[in-house]
Amino acid sequence: MRRAWWWMVAVLLLALLLVPAGCQKAVPQQEESDQPPPTPAAVQVFAANCAGCHGDQGQGGRGPAIKPSQLSEQELFTVIADGRGDMPAFRGRLAESEVQALISFLRGE
Repeated sequence: MRRAWWWMVAVLLLALLLVPAGCQKAVPQQEESDQPPPTPAAVQVFAANCAGCHGDQGQGGRGPAIKPSQLSEQELFTVIADGRGDMPAFRGRLAESEVQALISFLRGE
């Protein structure tokens, strides 16, 4: 009888220790990005030249969603420089450094 009583006390204590641990609310962990934030120049160039059609964050609007882009760097350069479909060409309107900043911004780099 005495042994059964100690056994019940041990099980009860164990349960009291484990229940609070299992009841804690899970806190979602934020994903750490290993990519730096976009440069202010890229954001400004995007806002001035792209956001009107592609949305403030590249999510789409009159034009398609473009961020994050699955196109290669060369494909993006060609589309930005020469246009595609209803999209105008920006060759001569944007400096090459601005196009490169846009490419990094669109690829999430």
